[in-house]
Amino acid sequence: MASAAQADGWTSRSRSVRRSDLVWTAGVCAVLLLQAVLILTHEPFVDEWQALQIAVQSPDLASLLGNLRYEGHPALWYLGLRGLGAIVGAQWALPAANLILALTTQCLIVFRAPFPRWLRLAVALSEPILFEYGTVFRSYALGVALTFWLLAAWDSKRAVWLPLILLPAVESFFGIFSLAFLAYRFVEKRLWWPGVAAWALVSALSAWTVIPAADFVPVYPAAPSPFAGAVLLLQQFSIVAVPWQWDGGPEWNSIPQSGWFHALWLFFALLCFDQTRKRLLDRAILAGFFGVLLLTYAFSYTLANRHLMLMGTLLIALQWRQSLRGGSLGPLFRIWVCIGAACGVATAATALAMPFDTAPRVARIIEQKNLAGEHWVSAPAQHAQGVSAISGMLFEGMGAGCMNDFVRWNAATTASSRMDFAGWVQREAPRGRFYLLIQFPLPRRSPAVEIAHVGPGYDGKEYYLYRVGSDGEPPRKALPRCVPGMKPLPPRTSATLVNLR
Repeated sequence: MASAAQADGWTSRSRSVRRSDLVWTAGVCAVLLLQAVLILTHEPFVDEWQALQIAVQSPDLASLLGNLRYEGHPALWYLGLRGLGAIVGAQWALPAANLILALTTQCLIVFRAPFPRWLRLAVALSEPILFEYGTVFRSYALGVALTFWLLAAWDSKRAVWLPLILLPAVESFFGIFSLAFLAYRFVEKRLWWPGVAAWALVSALSAWTVIPAADFVPVYPAAPSPFAGAVLLLQQFSIVAVPWQWDGGPEWNSIPQSGWFHALWLFFALLCFDQTRKRLLDRAILAGFFGVLLLTYAFSYTLANRHLMLMGTLLIALQWRQSLRGGSLGPLFRIWVCIGAACGVATAATALAMPFDTAPRVARIIEQKNLAGEHWVSAPAQHAQGVSAISGMLFEGMGAGCMNDFVRWNAATTASSRMDFAGWVQREAPRGRFYLLIQFPLPRRSPAVEIAHVGPGYDGKEYYLYRVGSDGEPPRKALPRCVPGMKPLPPRTSATLVNLR
C-alpha cells in the first residue's frame, strides 16, 4: 500500500512538472513570436531612418565618420547596419538587425537570467525590453543585447570582455554601463589587463568619433535653466516607474499629464533604495547614472523616454549580478517588473493595432497622385525623411536652401525646425510651384491648398500635404543636395507601397 501511494505521489509530481514545463515552453515561444512580429510590422520613424541612411548612403568609411560628427553617436551601430545592408539589402537591414539583437536579448533573459521563471518572462515582456530596446530600430537594441550577454558571461574569464569592450562603441550611456561593470570586476579582483587596455582604446576611439562638427547644432535644446531641467526630469522620470506612454491616447515618447503620474518617480526611488540595501556600490552606480541623466537634461539636451528607461535596465542588470551570488528579490522589485510587463503587453497591442509611423501612407498618396517628380519641401526639414527613404524622393528642407533625404544637424537645418512655417510659405509662393509636406496645418489664409492629410501613428506625427501655386506656374528652382556625394538609398518597390497598411 505504501509503495503504491508513493508511486502515485511520484506520478502526480511528474505530471505537475511536465505541465509546468509545457506552460514555460509555451510562454517562451509566445514571447519570442511576439517580439518577431513586432519587429516585422514596425514602421520606422525619422531617427531610425537616419541611422540607416548614414550607414548605407555614405560612400566610404571616412564619409560615414564625417556624418557622425553631426549625430553624437559612435560608429558600431552604423557599421553593423552597413554590413547587414550589403547582405540582406538596405530596406531589410533595420529589421534584420533587431531580429538578431532583440531575439538574442530575449533568449539571454529567459534562459540565463538568475530569476524565477515567471519573473524572467515578465522582464522579457516589460515595455523597455520588448518595445523600446527590442522593436524600435535604434542602437539601444545593440547596447541592451551586449549588456545581457555580458551578464550571462559574467563568471567566465575571457568571454565577458568582448561585450564589455564593445559597450562604449554603442552610445555614451552604455559607456557608463561599462564603467560600472569594470568597477565590479575590479572589486572582485577579476580584471584582465589586456581587456582593460582594449576597453580604454575603444572608449577613446568612440569619444573621438562623436566630437561635434563646427556647425553642429543639437535639434533638442537644453532646459531653460538647471532648476527647470531638474523639475522636468523628475516629472518625466516617472516613466521609468510605469512605462506607459500616453497623452490623451497612446502616443510614443510622451507621458500621462495627470499630476499623480508625475509623482511616480518617488516609487522608483524607493524601489532602488530598498533593492540596494547593504549594496553601497550598486546604490552609488544608480545615483551616479541618475546624476549623468540630470546633467545632460539640464545642460546639454532634452532626453527622451528611451534614455530615462535605461535607468530601469541598469537596475535589472545590477540585480542580475547580485542574484548570481544569492541576492534576494524584494517585493517592490517584483511589483515593478510586473507593472512593466503589463505596460509591455498593452504597448504591443497598441503597436499591432496601429502603424508606428504613417509615412508609407504618404508615399502611397504621392505615388497615386503622380507627384513624385514635383519639387517637394519638408517642414520641419526632417519631417519627410521616412517618405524619402521609402520612395527615393528628395525634399527641400524649409529654410535650408538645399535638397536632402537624410538630415545633417547643422545651423540651417535646426533653424528650419523653429521658423514661422506659414510666413515662409507666404514669402516663397511667388517663386514657383512646389508641394509641401508639413507636420502642422497651415492657416486658411495661406496660399497653400491642402491635397491630403494623413493622421498620426503611435509616434504622434501627422502629415499635411499642400500644393503652393497653380499647375500652370513654372516649378520652383532646383537646388543642390545638402550633403553632396551621398549614394542613393534603394527605395521600396511600387508594389510594396501599394500593399502597405
